[in-house]
Amino acid sequence: MDPSATRSRARGVIFPGSGNFINLREASQPADSAKAAAPAPGNGVTLNFEDVSIRDVVKVVFDTLKENYVIDPQVQGAVTVQTSRPLSPDQLLPILEILLRENNAVLVREGGVYRILPATVALQKGNLTPRLGVNRVGYGVRIVPLRYVSAIEMQAIVKPFLPEGSILQVDAMRNLLILAGTPQELNSVQETIDTFDVNWLHGMTIGMFRLRNIDSEALANELNQLLGEKSGTPIAGLVRLVPLSKLN
Repeated sequence: MDPSATRSRARGVIFPGSGNFINLREASQPADSAKAAAPAPGNGVTLNFEDVSIRDVVKVVFDTLKENYVIDPQVQGAVTVQTSRPLSPDQLLPILEILLRENNAVLVREGGVYRILPATVALQKGNLTPRLGVNRVGYGVRIVPLRYVSAIEMQAIVKPFLPEGSILQVDAMRNLLILAGTPQELNSVQETIDTFDVNWLHGMTIGMFRLRNIDSEALANELNQLLGEKSGTPIAGLVRLVPLSKLN
């Protein structure tokens, strides 16, 4: 028998991983807020309101856009907004959605009419259908299928980035999330999901070692005291030991 082959088997076999556990390309992309906004062509719209009723701001925006709207009588509050440069018509509704969110209200599009509703009743009154795609404007419900990370684990990751109650359902069987929010909120959390929903096994380095003189479970227990999550060492939890008792 070749001595080198024997030494190789004694050392074990190592499969190097990439070392990447997030989508580096997605994580390195600038946030939407960091991207330069294109100047409004021609005569844009400048907003300059100080402690004005949100209902008055809604009227100004929709009068400018010449769009039909219905506002729920429960939607109340005051806002202050000043824009440093003129806005294009496409930028008005996203700004309005931010102002509505600050007053616990949302914008829902139904056919050719926009409805402004309290956020607490939008799901019941808004006739919202869950979709896979992206809504350009208006509060919506999005289905987010996951490939590599479990829906339960992803829920814990994205929960801090969404308003309370935005995670409508965690479907562990189909491994998907159902989320509700404005386009800005949903796009932001989608970027977070795309960053973490990666094949983490591809990033791990895996080694298989056959033992000769000690039981694999006994050795794993001893090494876990040094390397395991409860070891208290700087590398605690970074190394996972899985004994294969049948192969030792």
